[in-house]
Amino acid sequence: MPRGVSRAVYAGNGQAVEFPFFFKVWEEAQLSVLLTAPTGETAAATGWTAELEEDGGTVRYLHNGAPLPEGWKLAVMRDMPFTQEVDLVTGTRFDPEVIETALDMAAAERQQLRERLARAVVVAPTDEKSAEDLLGDIVASRNTAVNSATAAAASATAAAA
Repeated sequence: MPRGVSRAVYAGNGQAVEFPFFFKVWEEAQLSVLLTAPTGETAAATGWTAELEEDGGTVRYLHNGAPLPEGWKLAVMRDMPFTQEVDLVTGTRFDPEVIETALDMAAAERQQLRERLARAVVVAPTDEKSAEDLLGDIVASRNTAVNSATAAAASATAAAA
């Protein structure tokens, strides 16, 4: 199982309805398709289908019956169930393909986690703040900056008058 990506992201162009991905999944249930609206809200896409190949495949998706519009984004992501269903019985012959597939699925789960962690805010091991506290501080700072910008714009308008 080569080290690889676990997601593919596409920007809508008003024409594409097929979105290829280049990471292995064993069944369609191991995929997640997410949409991000031009306003920034992200939600699960519905009504998509996938055609799987050996090391990837293609998701087919219509947005309200039409190609994905400009301004929208679509992400195809590996979504492994994090289960281990192989049962090896002592004293029996082990099928190497069963073991290889189980190890490949475990590697795919780790790749999925690595991709997600690469997009996460991570605090230093010695930091006393939790990630949630840090995110709260970032949001509060953003709100303060927006309020300051609004006040500055109002002040500039008043000064111009």
